[in-house]
Amino acid sequence: MSFKFLTLLFAIATIACAQQQPIPKTYDGQVVGKAAAPFLLEMFGDFACPDTRDGWFQNIVPLLSSSLSSEIRFVFHSLPLPWHMTSFDAHQSALIVEREKPGSYFEYVSVLFANQDAWSNSILDKGNRNTLWQTLYTYAQPFGVNQTVFMASMADPKLNWAVRVSYKYSTSRSVVGTPTYFLNGVRVANGDELTSQGWQDLMKSL
Repeated sequence: MSFKFLTLLFAIATIACAQQQPIPKTYDGQVVGKAAAPFLLEMFGDFACPDTRDGWFQNIVPLLSSSLSSEIRFVFHSLPLPWHMTSFDAHQSALIVEREKPGSYFEYVSVLFANQDAWSNSILDKGNRNTLWQTLYTYAQPFGVNQTVFMASMADPKLNWAVRVSYKYSTSRSVVGTPTYFLNGVRVANGDELTSQGWQDLMKSL
């Protein structure tokens, strides 16, 4: 199945999602930064996407450690793309880690990205979904997550639905690719090309 065909299917699904979306209990996404910060930076990402990984390590992590970090409220929205067969599970595993050790979401995300080649699509060729879950657990274990709890949570329909709600929220914002960025509610057309310094320069220019 070609990439263009998959993209077309995703676009059709996005149009279908133009109907009423599930309304989350709180604003979608994982957040760091003060609510009153002048800059709201939103990143729509896929843990199995190499471009999202590169944007995370090369641009977002340095930006959130820069002198401007206190003025930024950063929100990460989960968008597991359908052609990345293992991504949905990885996004669900991140919710488990955050639930079991609050405040550890972004640290765990960095671990997932650092090991992306080890758990992404090819792993399903080597075994069943349980193999993937076992691999993801090796990344969750250092965060103090119990293995029995982790495995049961990966099969939990409530957590599965939570990821689906985030996915549907992303499509409701007409996001069809990753990474995609919004600054103060407006899509940044060249966001995936901006370096940490580029983001700082853009924010200071506003």
